[in-house]
Amino acid sequence: MKNTLRLVFLILLLCGLVAGQTHPAPAFTKPMGRLAIVDVPNFNKTQVRGINSYGELVGIYRDIDGLQHGFLQSYGSYTMLDYPDALQTLPRAINDRGVVVGMYADPITYHGFIRQPNGQYARIDYPGATYTMARGNNNLGAIVGDFGDPNEVNIHAFVLISGKFTIFDYPGAVATQGYGINDLGEIVGSYMDANGTLHGYIYRKGRFLSFDVEGSVATELLGLNDAGQIVGYYQDDTTNHAIVVQNGAFGIVDPAGATNALGRAINHLGVIGGNYNDADGNPHGFVSIPSH
Repeated sequence: MKNTLRLVFLILLLCGLVAGQTHPAPAFTKPMGRLAIVDVPNFNKTQVRGINSYGELVGIYRDIDGLQHGFLQSYGSYTMLDYPDALQTLPRAINDRGVVVGMYADPITYHGFIRQPNGQYARIDYPGATYTMARGNNNLGAIVGDFGDPNEVNIHAFVLISGKFTIFDYPGAVATQGYGINDLGEIVGSYMDANGTLHGYIYRKGRFLSFDVEGSVATELLGLNDAGQIVGYYQDDTTNHAIVVQNGAFGIVDPAGATNALGRAINHLGVIGGNYNDADGNPHGFVSIPSH
């Protein structure tokens, strides 16, 4: 029972190889581009979680009963995404082929899923895991995510390629999550240290590098593109701020008036998808199109 409670605590806190040293990141000024607000019609509490190079979006919304469902927005048209017989469905990413990955809840736990463009679903479970979550995919078919180990103690990240799981853990971490993978095989995510602090990490050119915004309470990196642009968020003493990372420096990309914001995904054109809370605390999705 003690181990189960510990694992649940880790999942809630996070929901949000050779290790490099932790280096606070310098800031840069991010030019503001065009911002589009995304709200699923007739529902509320929309969050954008993934965007591909064609501008197709996936994300989640809540129904009138507070249950979470997925959506796909393609060229202005919405398709509702629900894994068959699931209690809740949470898409996390979409690649340029239109393949969606995410997770769904049944009465017992969470399972990962993959959805093909024809609407066919398939379940993803790490063998023996207490839960499995698929969080990112690239155009070559690789999927990243994480799972709870059978001992109900730790959270481990994985890469799934052609049906084969490869596990990776940030050295010394209590928990490791994989959030995004690009076509170069570079991965971003987060890990929790022994003190319970969340840090972002980047896996690039055979090594992991820890990433923190200086002075932050927590930092997580959630998505990246082939140009090495990365999105995520950092937490200060009061709220979360959406960030974009370029060449080791970060810029804040909060929508105007946001009280809480996260950058979730970035496509090959530098378009960012994410979510924020307005001044009244209502969640919305957003898409930020660069000014260049």
